[in-house]
Amino acid sequence: MIMRPLVRRCALALLLVLPPSGLAAEAVPDKLELIALLERGAFETLEARLTGYQEGFEAGRLAEDVVVHAFDAFEYSDPAFKAKLDAWNKRFPESYAAALARGRYYLNQGWLSRGGRYSQYTTDQRFADMRKNLAQSERDLARAIKLNQKLSYAYALLIHMTMADSGDERRDETMRRGLSAVPRSTIIRYYYLRSLVPWWGGSVRQIEAFIADMRLSPGYHAGLKPLEGFADLATAGRLTRDGKRDEAVAYFDRAVTHGGHWRAYYLRGENFHFLKRYDEGRKDLDRALELNPQASFILARRARLHNKAGRHEQAYADWDLALRLNPFHSKVLEYRSY
Repeated sequence: MIMRPLVRRCALALLLVLPPSGLAAEAVPDKLELIALLERGAFETLEARLTGYQEGFEAGRLAEDVVVHAFDAFEYSDPAFKAKLDAWNKRFPESYAAALARGRYYLNQGWLSRGGRYSQYTTDQRFADMRKNLAQSERDLARAIKLNQKLSYAYALLIHMTMADSGDERRDETMRRGLSAVPRSTIIRYYYLRSLVPWWGGSVRQIEAFIADMRLSPGYHAGLKPLEGFADLATAGRLTRDGKRDEAVAYFDRAVTHGGHWRAYYLRGENFHFLKRYDEGRKDLDRALELNPQASFILARRARLHNKAGRHEQAYADWDLALRLNPFHSKVLEYRSY
């Protein structure tokens, strides 16, 4: 993509002030600010910010998580957002940033359309709405990759999309293409591991095999170590689904010791919530939010935990922020109103 000189200078200036250490507090893009920029139609500023983050990652100056966090701002449920995303893509038809942002939006709309119930309890209309949104997301993500083959988060989201009903072959091919383009990517491996959990058709054995291959791959680096806890996470998840939450604690503990991925803290905190071990759960969710700031679903879970523990003001603060980040999320609205 050809950028205007002023826009490129702004992007480069941003890189100078962002340290290469990942999601340190001063480096975290503010999702609410990015949402506000889109709502104001400040497309050139968005181009500068988002391409700056991606270029910083490709050059080794920024952590991949910075890119992921920034584009997750568009995991936004307000239908009015669509018109602004369309206008941005029309204004910058060769922008991988605009394409990825809209792809992220439609992916979220797809999962919201489906709902969180098991497939046997999900209506045909919900599945049809999901597929319509996912088809638009896939077009945008494929276009983003065509414009920038180093866009690791686009590959990761395509892998996440295959969990709906696309099959293992497509998922595996997307993973291979992504790691061929970005061998050191953590986010591609993260979403691939999530797709291998037993309740989505995978198995703990598959997860263990992928982790073993990952350790031997030329792209292995220390930042991948937290992913090594995903076999234990899958086992813990299977136990919680069977109602064996006390037994699951040991596996959650082992997953955290592998390097402490935010998802391990989040799921252990969720389990502590159901076990009524509220203080331990809050500490885990606090840590999950340090590692994955402004994540609306983590805020929503912490709000429920605060509420159960009688910390109602903190609960409403978390719910309110979650709704600013994802205003029509049905579960957040349900629990806050309740």
